[in-house]
Amino acid sequence: ETAAASEGFSLWKKSFLGAYWQSGGVGTEVDIGVHTSLRGSLQRLALHRIHQLHSMIYYCNLEESDEHDSKDSQSTVLTREAKMLVDFSFYIACSEAIGAAGSLSEEGDRALSSDSLWIPIAQSLPIWSHYSEHFHSELFLIWFYTSISSANSSRNCSHTSRREYATSIALTRDASFYDNDKIMTLLMHVGVKFATHKSNDDVEASSKALSFISSAPVEFIESSDSTKILAEILDLDIQTTASLRQSQNDQSVKQVLCSTRSILARVLSVAMLPSGVDASLFTK
Repeated sequence: ETAAASEGFSLWKKSFLGAYWQSGGVGTEVDIGVHTSLRGSLQRLALHRIHQLHSMIYYCNLEESDEHDSKDSQSTVLTREAKMLVDFSFYIACSEAIGAAGSLSEEGDRALSSDSLWIPIAQSLPIWSHYSEHFHSELFLIWFYTSISSANSSRNCSHTSRREYATSIALTRDASFYDNDKIMTLLMHVGVKFATHKSNDDVEASSKALSFISSAPVEFIESSDSTKILAEILDLDIQTTASLRQSQNDQSVKQVLCSTRSILARVLSVAMLPSGVDASLFTK
């Protein structure tokens, strides 16, 4: 509670995402005032408590009648605690720059490989997402795209990075991942934004992110969102076409272009539907 009420926490939550995108998709460390050796343990404790609270909230909701004052009900108090712990878990995760474990020396690898501050969050996704906000979903998806786009085959890649890559790939193969509305509503938007920011200095990462998006389900896209996504992907397509003319033998650029065309075709199928029509009828 002390950490979540601190000035540093408030500043982090207000400015982290804006600073990340303005920097071109480069993660930065956040000083949370907790010793490195304690961060993993505190985060696991917070996530474990969220699991406990989730069960307690469920049974409280069964017992509480509609006549109870919702502001003072036990379930409301427990829900408030769960939301605070979700904040705290992400705050701890951001103490390590997203993607910072990508390439390390042997000594550094041995020192950091025992703990990943994002794997526990990924593994607890079905629970903490009940108490999350737009902020948490976007932040989680930034890690997700960073992880699946990492050069995990490199010999210089750290053990932590390889574990995070394996965890993110496991999510892409988990049907329940695509049933999580809070994540799915932002999946394509954050992915296209991530790929756009990476297209200038890391074409391979951009290519991998777009490759995933081009095969991901699109039935969760709302017509209002599809227009914005179309604008973003069109900008990226124009930018990629210009890059391809300058370097015709770059396979990563070609892959980016193929993915953008595929995404355009799929999103257009949703954008052109009359309002009120279920997109899943046409995308499954």
